[in-house]
Amino acid sequence: MLAGATPVLVHNSSCPRDAQGRFTSGENADSARGRLTHQNYRTALGDGYDYEVTLPSGRRPDAISWESRVVRELKSDAPSSMATGRRQLRGYVGELEEMTGQAWTGHLDIYKKFG
Repeated sequence: MLAGATPVLVHNSSCPRDAQGRFTSGENADSARGRLTHQNYRTALGDGYDYEVTLPSGRRPDAISWESRVVRELKSDAPSSMATGRRQLRGYVGELEEMTGQAWTGHLDIYKKFG
């Protein structure tokens, strides 16, 4: 892209746009599957978990079992998503251990993405 005569890098220049030139939401098969998988997560795990609890830090793990002291995060099998999930779990476990004074276990649940 050019700003006057100066070339500039625009991070979203290749993002899809609608007929009016507005950026679209980025919705694709993978994001739709992720949303549906998160909606079905409660059914898959069953009772015994609280879902999307906001911790004092503002973090929101996908599921927490206060009784078993297990915190869970659901991510796709994309390497970057799994790395993000592991990093998030370390933060959740540390915060929960500090809050409760007890040991916690983090568990990363993985689903297969389309692409």
